[in-house]
Amino acid sequence: MGKTAFLVGIGLDALLSGQKVLHVSVSSPVGKVRKWYDDVLVEMLRREKKLEHWAAVQLEVERRRHIHTYLGRTFSPSGCAGRWTCWSRPWSSGRRC
Repeated sequence: MGKTAFLVGIGLDALLSGQKVLHVSVSSPVGKVRKWYDDVLVEMLRREKKLEHWAAVQLEVERRRHIHTYLGRTFSPSGCAGRWTCWSRPWSSGRRC
């Protein structure tokens, strides 16, 4: 198992337990990261013989996950502080970060 699959597995475990996840990538576009989550989730559900619940589980994962990429840009935790603070606040309608 590679780094990305391992980290996506940790993220999915948190998401499936009701937590929010911020996934920051410095090398992959959002679509590729999303596909990793979908592929690992399908495999998890297949192993548990719960594949019929795919759509509902995937929707819940999407609602609690935020993917942020830094392709072609320099990544620094201090530069993300405002985004992370915004993401950690409770959900509200019309929220802007």
